[in-house]
Amino acid sequence: MTDDERVYKGWPLGPYTCPQAGLAARRDASWLSTPGTSRKVHVVAGDGGSKCSGMMLVLDAAVPLDQVPQNVRCQRHGCREAWARTAGEQQ
Repeated sequence: MTDDERVYKGWPLGPYTCPQAGLAARRDASWLSTPGTSRKVHVVAGDGGSKCSGMMLVLDAAVPLDQVPQNVRCQRHGCREAWARTAGEQQ
């Protein structure tokens, strides 16, 4: 395991290896009555959750941070700072 990977021991699924940092994904809304309503894209934290609240994300569809349009980026504390760091690195 590299330094960029983290292991999340989520029961009952067992150990899960999160992809490398620098990814963004939508929340896992599969348990909702209307699962296709996830609008914002969140920054992936080291444990596979979001930086803003730790909610589960759909990591199968994760994309690099710089490919996410401004209007769909989560602006809650945690995600907002990660987006700002990404924008600063690109300038």
